[in-house]
Amino acid sequence: NGAIADSSTQARAIINTVLSLTGSVLATFVWTSIFRKERKFSMVDVQNATLAGGVGIGTAADLFILPSSAISIGFIVGPVSTASFSFLTPWVEKHLGLSDTCGVLSLHGVPGFLGGIIGVIATAAGTESTYGATVYALLFKRGDKQEWYQLAMVCITFAIALISGVLIAWIIRLTTSPVRDEGFYDDAEYFVVES
Repeated sequence: NGAIADSSTQARAIINTVLSLTGSVLATFVWTSIFRKERKFSMVDVQNATLAGGVGIGTAADLFILPSSAISIGFIVGPVSTASFSFLTPWVEKHLGLSDTCGVLSLHGVPGFLGGIIGVIATAAGTESTYGATVYALLFKRGDKQEWYQLAMVCITFAIALISGVLIAWIIRLTTSPVRDEGFYDDAEYFVVES
């Protein structure tokens, strides 16, 4: 999150990201054992929550937010990502027939959407008196209407993701054969295998 931030906001972006990551991991340790039927910690959930905390704070990382707010964002995004892995992903596979093999929906989609909404809230709270005229002009290019532009971009991004996801799924279904239950380790079905 701090790599593309302006030099005047880079340190703030890094600190807010680390705080959000911390909150995300801590909250996930609590919730993973609640969400999982085994009632044990899932390290996969914790690893994914680590990334989800960074995704959730992404649009607001370089803005003036309190450290407690950054940690709170992680406390929200981590468990939501974990719940998505535990409940939404199996539901999508069962009811829609879509397999999210890389966890994109739960790791980037849901936390990214929440991060977009967090960005809208953070920009709505930003004022010129808080940031000073120079930084405010740099971060809030649309002035006091910036939050509406943020919200429009969240909606546009969601629409692009939905349309492109459906289009790619349709192309894959047209161009590949159905998945079989046997022969998963037989590369000859899909590759030239030298003997």
